[in-house]
Amino acid sequence: MISTTAARLADALGLPLVGPDRVITAVAPLDSAGPEALAYAEGVVSGEAGCVIAKEAVEGRAVIIAPDPKLAFIQALNRLFPEERAAGVHPSAVVEGQLGQGVTVGANAVIGAGAVLGDRVWIGEGVIVGPGCKVGDDTRLFPKVVLYPGVVIGKRCRVHAGAVLGADGFSYHPTAQGPVKVPQVGGLVVEDEVEIGANTCIDRAFLTETRIGRGAKLDNLVQIGHNVRVGPACVIAAQVGVAGSTTFGVGVLVGGQAGFTEHLSVGDGARVAAGSGVIRDVPARETWLGVPAMPARQARRILAALKDLPDLAIERARRLRAAAGSND
Repeated sequence: MISTTAARLADALGLPLVGPDRVITAVAPLDSAGPEALAYAEGVVSGEAGCVIAKEAVEGRAVIIAPDPKLAFIQALNRLFPEERAAGVHPSAVVEGQLGQGVTVGANAVIGAGAVLGDRVWIGEGVIVGPGCKVGDDTRLFPKVVLYPGVVIGKRCRVHAGAVLGADGFSYHPTAQGPVKVPQVGGLVVEDEVEIGANTCIDRAFLTETRIGRGAKLDNLVQIGHNVRVGPACVIAAQVGVAGSTTFGVGVLVGGQAGFTEHLSVGDGARVAAGSGVIRDVPARETWLGVPAMPARQARRILAALKDLPDLAIERARRLRAAAGSND
């Protein structure tokens, strides 16, 4: 972390500081922050933090005034914890492609023939960038990321450790002699400002392209099948699986461990709850949940009824026994 003062930080953020200047050497939650720590408060400012980012001034306290304190705190963290940017190619790296200005290539990384890396790209240890790949300016590929040949990644993306982009889609043609592999000769395009979590896998397309839209955020251990299109600003939580040729619109939110069958359409702004199994198209701006997934209102009614089933079954059995007894 970079040590600073409240005044210098406020100036860097373009926000006003009210109260005394303070030295900042740490960051912490509001309830445990010490006298040299920076914290943020969405509501009442309390505790002993040396500097707080909040909406309103507090007498005698160093407060950086911000309309959105958490957003300002995030911006402060980016300044206080800058990522490594030292340019250079490690001697053990193999570089056959083209590097832009200020590129970093870590130990044992491989940049294949015909690959093109933009300016200030950061390549971690053991990364494989296959032949013909393109990686945009300011993108970071963390250790052990693998890009299969021809993958295109935009600017300012972050791909975390162990992610595999552009592997073959899971597609086989059934024959009497057994399944025959369908060649996957399409591509994968990741647009600008996408973040892809650790050990996530995104398959290349059969003939066209798999595409991840601008600003989409994918958590760890997500599986995106071939020909899938994820729209801009979608957020997909961990362990989600999306089968081939499914399309997400703009701003779709998906909870962890949800699953989607193939050839579905999920509309703009739709929300799918964690653990849901989606086998039908989801209309725009609707919330679905359950297995199989359905509109939230319908699913909640079913879940509410399920808890009464044991009592209903007992009552039905009692009535049947009573009726049988009256017939004797």
